[in-house]
Amino acid sequence: MEYHIDREIRERRVSIWEIDEFDKWVNDATIKDIRDIVKKYNVFGLRIWEYKIINRDELPKYAHPFGVDLIFLEKNKDEVLKIIEMHKRGEIDDMTYLSKLYTISFYSCTWV
Repeated sequence: MEYHIDREIRERRVSIWEIDEFDKWVNDATIKDIRDIVKKYNVFGLRIWEYKIINRDELPKYAHPFGVDLIFLEKNKDEVLKIIEMHKRGEIDDMTYLSKLYTISFYSCTWV
C-alpha cells in the first residue's frame, strides 16, 4: 500500500524536513492515510504522551492534526500496553519509550 503522504512528498519533490506549518496538504494526506488504514487493517491508535489508546472504530474521529500520533496493528496491543506501563513506572526513559513504540508502529502520523 502506498501512502498518500509518501505520494504527495514524492510528487512535490520535497523531503520530510522541508515541510512546515503552512503545508496543509501534509495533514490532508495523513487524514486520508488513516481512513484507508482503518478500512484495510485491524489497528488502533495511540496519543503518545497521554497514553491514550484509540480503538479502530474511533480512529476516524481522531484523524485531525495531532489527534493521534502512532497507529499499530491490533496484534501488538499487549506489547504497546507493556511499553506504556514501563514508562509510567519510570522503568524506561522517554527516548527508550519512543524508540520502542516507533519500532513496532504500523504508521507514524505526520502533522504540521
